[in-house]
Amino acid sequence: LRGEIDVTRARSRAAEPPAIDTGDHGREIVAALQRRKEFEENFTRTLRDLRKELEMSSLKSISAKNQLPIGVRSMIQLSNERIEKVMEEASQVPVEERLHIEALRLVIENSKLRKTLNDYAEGILHNTLAKVE
Repeated sequence: LRGEIDVTRARSRAAEPPAIDTGDHGREIVAALQRRKEFEENFTRTLRDLRKELEMSSLKSISAKNQLPIGVRSMIQLSNERIEKVMEEASQVPVEERLHIEALRLVIENSKLRKTLNDYAEGILHNTLAKVE
């Protein structure tokens, strides 16, 4: 029975996280962890803002927000400009890990796909727009 208690105590000690040194080294670790947390929060906020900007670049969003009537080609041009702005901003975001790079690649890929959709919309509407003009 005593052997089982010793094994249980050893397991519980092994599962406990190591205590953080309260000396200079410990403070450096705490400061580094705090900087890391702030970086992650800023990165996540930036990614969320980029996604919202992309959502606002859709033709539906642009047509709903404009007070004045605007032509389809102008809306597509405005949408593409906003998409390009998001792509430029995404390429300037600082990264620390591979996961950050992949997240930004997804934003850029999403942006390119949105521009492709705009091109398709313009192509499909080309004949109709030519008749109207």
